[in-house]
Amino acid sequence: RQRQMCIRDRPELVTVLNLATKDKLGFADLTKVKESLAEQGYYLQITPKEEDLLKSHVASMKVANQKNAEES
Repeated sequence: RQRQMCIRDRPELVTVLNLATKDKLGFADLTKVKESLAEQGYYLQITPKEEDLLKSHVASMKVANQKNAEES
């Protein structure tokens, strides 16, 4: 059974990373991570937003259709 965190719960240490030895840090910009840690005391990484492939396809089809209409 998974325990849900409530507002009264105390923060819990999850992991420790030595950023001095890192050149890359997943999808995060290492400089921004270090700045956030220095300024805020934490860094929050959110999963990148997935691209909406259908929306991209529809937009490209509109452009192609407009080009075809202009050429006709």
